[in-house]
Amino acid sequence: MSEEFVWPTEPPIVVNNVMGSDVSLLKEKFGALSQKDDLYSRICIGNSVISLEPYRGCTLRCAYCMANNDIRGLNDVSMKDSAIIRKPEKLYDSSILLDALVRHPAFIRDKTVIGFCTGSTEVFLKDVNDNVWKAMEHMVSLELRNPIWLVVKSFGECDFNKWNKRFRFLSDHGIRVIISITDAGLPASVEPFQPISRFEPFKGLVESGVVLSHHLRPILPGISTYDTLLSALEKSNGIVSSVCIGGLRIDPGMKLFWKSQEDYEYIPGNQAKELDERLETEIRNAATDMGLPVFLHSSEMISYHLGINDYNLNKYRLEKGCFLNLGADAGYIENACGTSDITSILHEIACSIKLNVHFNKKNGGIITIDEELGYPELHALIQAIGHSNIFQENCR
Repeated sequence: MSEEFVWPTEPPIVVNNVMGSDVSLLKEKFGALSQKDDLYSRICIGNSVISLEPYRGCTLRCAYCMANNDIRGLNDVSMKDSAIIRKPEKLYDSSILLDALVRHPAFIRDKTVIGFCTGSTEVFLKDVNDNVWKAMEHMVSLELRNPIWLVVKSFGECDFNKWNKRFRFLSDHGIRVIISITDAGLPASVEPFQPISRFEPFKGLVESGVVLSHHLRPILPGISTYDTLLSALEKSNGIVSSVCIGGLRIDPGMKLFWKSQEDYEYIPGNQAKELDERLETEIRNAATDMGLPVFLHSSEMISYHLGINDYNLNKYRLEKGCFLNLGADAGYIENACGTSDITSILHEIACSIKLNVHFNKKNGGIITIDEELGYPELHALIQAIGHSNIFQENCR
């Protein structure tokens, strides 16, 4: 494999009519940096993180799992025999994937938030956790200080004392860890994994410097109610330091699961997340009453706990037809950086991750770009700008 990775990534490969189900899936995971069967096909960039995906398959079998949304996540069997791989299967050693990530231009040393198994399996499953630890330990050997973000449902059969020491070791070497524990009080037909509490096993990890957040997701239309969400929220009260709420993005692969369910039927739409505004307001108020900060975006939650400005630039990316709408902040940034042209600042940031992107500034702080960027390139650019510190001061 070449030591030098060159943009752009290849267009995603779509496989039609998967297993005779009329469903089309991506060959590789969403946001994969490569469409080849190589290391970069198991490194995926998203809104909040660049995730290493050394495994495929998960025993928890959640109906909305992203593990269902690529061909590598499936067995070549008929629908009635269950298409979803249950036992995790190792594709690569996690430390080898970390070495590949470090070589990639999208990676920013000490800043890029690194995830593990975010879209494929559970980090703390028996057959997964020790391999994932190898990459975390390797981060220390490479003297990296990049934050780690884990999204989990279970502490599995892991040795608490062992992981408590591991997280303390990471903290002692300047690596901050955020663990988002997912629980939205969903029924067993949607989430077969139903422990008494998902939060109690993680409680003591706070002593080792880990930040715990409640991923109150997904809130499902027609299934989630205020009572079920409040019950889930009460289970995490006194254990977590924040709450991140959100709806469900119905990706095509979920249809493979929902078709076999008698109780519910979900038809993939335009991939927009559905979130009941009334439920959002009610549960936000309940969490606030518990003294917990509430977020709608994972990146905002991560930014809050890391003490940086929103590196996903959510408040600037709300308007269609432009890359960023900076408003008056464009002038503040220019003054702080001692320039009259913010586009040159943004171009320099793009070049730092080897993207030769040219920016235009219009009236009102509207920033556009000339190039048509693929999903990985676009989100690598957004993260690079967010991590650049230009929004740290003198902005609203």
